[in-house]
Amino acid sequence: MRDKLKILLVDDSKVFWMYLRKAFEESDVKAEITGALNMTSGISLIKNKPFDCIILDYMLPDGNGFLILQEMRASGIKTPVIVLTGHGDEQVAVTMMKAGANDYIPKSQISPGRLSQSIRSVIYSHLMEEHVKQVEKELKESKEFFESIVKTAKALIVGLDLKGFVSLFNYHCEEVTGWKKEDAIGKEWIPNFIPAKSRQQAEDTFKKFIDGNEGFEHESPILTIEGKERFIDWNYSTLQDSHGNLSLVLGIGVDVTDRKMMEEALRESEQRFRVIFEGAALGIALADNKGHILESNTEFQKMLGYCNEELRKMVFTDFTHPDDVLIDSGLHKELMAGERNHFHIEKRYIRKDGELLWASLTVSLVRDTNGNPKFAIVMVKNITEGKKAEESLRRRLSYEKLIANVSYIAASAEDIKDFLYDSLQRIGQTLDTSRILFWEYASDTDIYSNSYEWVDAGVPSQPGECQRIPSSTVPWFDAMMKKNEIINYSDTEIIPSIQEKELLHSLGVKSILAIPLYVNKTYHGFISFYQTQKYRVWPDEDIDILKTIVQIIAGTIERKGTENALRLSEDRYRSIFEGSKDTIYIVSKDGSFIEVNPAGLELIGYTMDELKLMNETQVYVDPSKRSAYVQEMQTKGFVKDYPVELKKKNGQTIYGLLSATAKKEQNGQVQFQGILRDITESKKAEEALREAHAQIKQLLASISSILIGVSSNELVNQWNTAAEKSFGITAGEVLGKSFLKCGIQWDWGKVVKHLDISKEKNLPVQMDDLRYTRPDGKDGLLRLHVNLIEDTAGRQWGYVLLGTDITEQKRIESQLALSQKMESIGQLAAGIAHEINTPMQYIGDNTRFFKDTFRDILDMLEKYKDILIKTEGGIVPVELIEEMKVMEKKLDLEYLTEETPRAIEQSLEGIDRVRKLILAMKDFSHPGRSEKSLSDINKAIESTVTISRNEWKYVADLETILDPGLPLVFCAIDQINQAVLNMIVNAAQAIKEIVKEGPAQKGKITIETSYSKPFIEITIRDTGKGIPQSIIHKIFDPFFTTKEVGKGTGQGLTISHDIIVNKHKGTIEVYSEVGKGTVFVIKLPVHSEEDKKQVL
Repeated sequence: MRDKLKILLVDDSKVFWMYLRKAFEESDVKAEITGALNMTSGISLIKNKPFDCIILDYMLPDGNGFLILQEMRASGIKTPVIVLTGHGDEQVAVTMMKAGANDYIPKSQISPGRLSQSIRSVIYSHLMEEHVKQVEKELKESKEFFESIVKTAKALIVGLDLKGFVSLFNYHCEEVTGWKKEDAIGKEWIPNFIPAKSRQQAEDTFKKFIDGNEGFEHESPILTIEGKERFIDWNYSTLQDSHGNLSLVLGIGVDVTDRKMMEEALRESEQRFRVIFEGAALGIALADNKGHILESNTEFQKMLGYCNEELRKMVFTDFTHPDDVLIDSGLHKELMAGERNHFHIEKRYIRKDGELLWASLTVSLVRDTNGNPKFAIVMVKNITEGKKAEESLRRRLSYEKLIANVSYIAASAEDIKDFLYDSLQRIGQTLDTSRILFWEYASDTDIYSNSYEWVDAGVPSQPGECQRIPSSTVPWFDAMMKKNEIINYSDTEIIPSIQEKELLHSLGVKSILAIPLYVNKTYHGFISFYQTQKYRVWPDEDIDILKTIVQIIAGTIERKGTENALRLSEDRYRSIFEGSKDTIYIVSKDGSFIEVNPAGLELIGYTMDELKLMNETQVYVDPSKRSAYVQEMQTKGFVKDYPVELKKKNGQTIYGLLSATAKKEQNGQVQFQGILRDITESKKAEEALREAHAQIKQLLASISSILIGVSSNELVNQWNTAAEKSFGITAGEVLGKSFLKCGIQWDWGKVVKHLDISKEKNLPVQMDDLRYTRPDGKDGLLRLHVNLIEDTAGRQWGYVLLGTDITEQKRIESQLALSQKMESIGQLAAGIAHEINTPMQYIGDNTRFFKDTFRDILDMLEKYKDILIKTEGGIVPVELIEEMKVMEKKLDLEYLTEETPRAIEQSLEGIDRVRKLILAMKDFSHPGRSEKSLSDINKAIESTVTISRNEWKYVADLETILDPGLPLVFCAIDQINQAVLNMIVNAAQAIKEIVKEGPAQKGKITIETSYSKPFIEITIRDTGKGIPQSIIHKIFDPFFTTKEVGKGTGQGLTISHDIIVNKHKGTIEVYSEVGKGTVFVIKLPVHSEEDKKQVL
């Protein structure tokens, strides 16, 4: 019951409401009161809200309480109702109670206690009634459920009373035993349903169960109505009556006869399987769906070398050969997917000890009743020995085939290179090796070369690392091979020599087999077989096969070498015979022609058919000469360069040199084989040479130049008439003697030095101004050329000296140069005089000014002296002071103070100009310095510009742009000065022709120096009239001039060209455009002090 009850009060009196609430407050009932003043509102509240109790007045404004009860019954509302009546009419109360009211209270008897009691009573009664109804319902449902279970259960349900008689026997009991329920009920259980052999045990168990009153499980047989046994798995429990006393033993059993039979069959099957599993000669294992090993038999464990515990931790891929995993996994997936029930393959396993095991594998899948994979049965048969035998047979057949193939291609090979490549390829493919190298040994260089190589697919070729290996690099290998010992190492790590080990490691070699190769009993090299991707043990059978193949290769090399040598000899002979330009012939001893080559037929003019009808004596000019030739052949067996004269078919004579040998054929006949060299043209050339030699000798004697020929061993072999005259030494005195001791009086140091330079650089050289002593004792000058003489192979076999006496030429050149210099000096003299005269004039004027001023100042100083004397007496006469003032005014001291310093500065400037001009003239003339020396070109140009100033200052401005980094030049500076002067004068004259005198119309001359190794450049530009292109090529010709008669000799540019080009080995380039001007570019070679050789 709730702590606070929900109560509905249906009454039309509010006063009664108040009274009733007061009564509740005084009672022990805690209530929440809801009121309704009429029937309609009361019914509405009853239908829409739950209440624990309804207090209902019978009489209501719109009806009565009876109608409300009817409505509640119709709506199925069972809330307890207490009826209030104000009239004390019991008949109304009875009617209301019949209508469903639970209690009634006259209003006149209402008190808190009475009200509380009634409410509690009706609510409790209502709750108990509802509970009883619920229990009855549940009991009925439970009974029905129990009966349903007993009837439909697939278990045997048997009830026994305490004496062991059957009181409950369900339908499944009927099915199992064949007994009808009605027949079984009331029968004693143990005698009728338990086999005799099990009855005593059943009685003991029943008694014990009754006494202990505890449930238990028990398996025992029962008898069917036909007397057959069925095995039942019982679960016994007890039922008690309402007093807690044991009333029934309930047994629920499951017929396990079929299971027992299956278990027995399974046990028998398991025993048979275990006998087969353990006793089978096959390896058997069980594996789950992922390949994990569940169980394995002893044979399987022996095959792989693992124990059962180790195998249980492994999957099949753990010991499957890597190359077989993919196909094995693919078949396993197909098996799991139901695409196949089993599969069979041959595969490889790797044992625990690393050995390879070949197996014949059969895998079958066991599925459950739903078709899902449970486990796989794996049966393995060890076929390793069979595989080895099969492999051995296969290998033997492949080796026999290999030997046969190599022998066949050896017999039919045309080219040894193709044979070796083909053989190595067949060997490599048959023997499954990574790389084969054919090493040839060169005894003359002691070097191994990898001549041929074969590599397997995927293996990189390494020819670069295996070329030209000296034997000293592989000494152990070399020694083993030369001792004809095989090298066989499955692991190159254990090779005893470090050098060979490192070499093989660099090539990635893991295993090696090397077999020496001897050709003609001579060490030829070896053939090596490499494994780069795995370690390999070469069995003796393989090595024997390879030794046989190597012998075949050696024999083939020997045979092909012999064949090639023979073929080469034949080819060479036939090539020589057919292609020789000399006559090759074979004749019998009596002179019959056997064979003559094409050159011989062409030479003699006969065909071979014609010669076969002739005798050799018929082609001799003198037939008796053949008899002498035959006699010498019989005596010596050969002749060499035997001179003969033969006649051609057309009658012409042939001169020849015959070399022949006598050879006896197998039939005993003697043949002469020989070569005839046609020297007819040589004979003619010899005659012509003799004639030419006489002419050359006459020519050499007639030339005016000195000619001396010297052999490679420094002996004089030519000495012409000019040499005899020049040196006063006859040819007979020097021919065949040492040139260095021939007695010529000249500068031998200079001559030998230039000879050495010519030989070292293999170039001709020229010596200018070589002084020598003439036969008359006077000094002379030579220009001597040295020219080397070489043969057709470029070897020096002597030299020729050609000399010209240039004494007179030098004298004329000196006079000409002096004349040019005098012309230049004469041309410059007036200008230089003018340049000196101008400063000298104002120096003279200023000096006279100083003279006059000094005299006046001296007079004034005398007056100052008088004043000084008078001052010592204390009194200076006024007249004296006035006189001094007059004198000062006369002298104009202020003017003297201003002009005297200016005159002194002007005089010093004039003196400096004269000094510079004199120094420039000195530098320009360079007296006594005609020899070459290191000179400052910039300074020389400045001096030349200074002394030539009067030539250009009225017509042009002259600008010098001189490179301060210009090196010193090895030259004759006075000659360079002369050349530059000529260029400046020419430029000034070219400008003068188009520019009138006057500062506003001057031209411009620019002189620029620069250095571009190995030359210095002097560039002289002018803005003169330019030189027409039609004559520009003539400007350096002697006596060529464009000036008027009397204004030029035409020697200036000629001499400049000679100085620069001939004397200093430089160049002069000229660029000119008419109306714009001319540019001369002079290039002079720079020679260091150590390099003063004039090699031309």
